Amino acid sequence: TLLLPLDSPDFRIAAEAVRQGFFAAHIATASRTPVDVRPTDGSVERIVQEYGAAIAAGTRVVVGPLTRSGVSAVATAGHGEAAVLALNQPETTMP
Repeated sequence: TLLLPLDSPDFRIAAEAVRQGFFAAHIATASRTPVDVRPTDGSVERIVQEYGAAIAAGTRVVVGPLTRSGVSAVATAGHGEAAVLALNQPETTMP
């Protein structure tokens, strides 16, 4: 699952570049693994909502979020069932 701020005016361009690069690599490797894209508006609430929905849908790997606040939110969300490749670092040092 890609968890990217594609609906955010501030981060849309960077998020789209990540999405395009991810799919370019996905195609180049001829992967048959389905990829779910969950756009957010960059708000912590929406990121946590979409992350939880991805976990509930059975996602095992999440790539994202892109923002520091989003990474912090996912790290503390309490849904440890999926591996997360965060595209930034948390706002503060995590325990």
